[in-house]
Amino acid sequence: MFNLLFLVTLFIAGILEATKLEPRIIGGDYTDIKRFPHSVLIIVDCKDPFLCGGSILTDRIVLTAGHCLFPCASVVDVSILLKYGHEISEYMASTMASKFVTHGQYDDDALINDIGMVYAEHAMDFNDNVQRIALTGPYYFYRPRYAYVAGWGIVNSRGDSAISLKYAKQSFSSANDCYSLHRNSPGIICTGGVYAEEYPHQ
Repeated sequence: MFNLLFLVTLFIAGILEATKLEPRIIGGDYTDIKRFPHSVLIIVDCKDPFLCGGSILTDRIVLTAGHCLFPCASVVDVSILLKYGHEISEYMASTMASKFVTHGQYDDDALINDIGMVYAEHAMDFNDNVQRIALTGPYYFYRPRYAYVAGWGIVNSRGDSAISLKYAKQSFSSANDCYSLHRNSPGIICTGGVYAEEYPHQ
């Protein structure tokens, strides 16, 4: 399973302090959940509560970033809530997670193998607003010029959270530029601008 996830997971923005990458997607526009029906809002509470995003793999499994789950690895009392099916949080369906896992070779400093999966207590019923994310095969080499990211997290440098689902259009950086930032991190792609001031505050 993890071999497949290596091939299809997009690591959108590096969070390495040593690089000049912006750690958050800032700006963007509000959107309808039907455009991104695989999107899941993950509320993690193991030390201090925080938000993460995820994508539906099956009716019980959500794909997310390893750095969202890693702080909980050594904590006994963990609460992970999965919300889905609507762009506005208060109208979303929800289920608790029963277990989670991060990649066995995840590196929290370099963010290598930044992959995690959460298993839902209850199955998510698929409909127009709740769908699996489309996965590419291992030999899918086509790289489009642009990609879209969506979520409910922090939207500006002041720490404000989105009140509804937002998305942002991202351009792919060249392989050479990405390699210069993540020299020892195969499988990572880089998108968007390099400097935070390129993103308008909402």
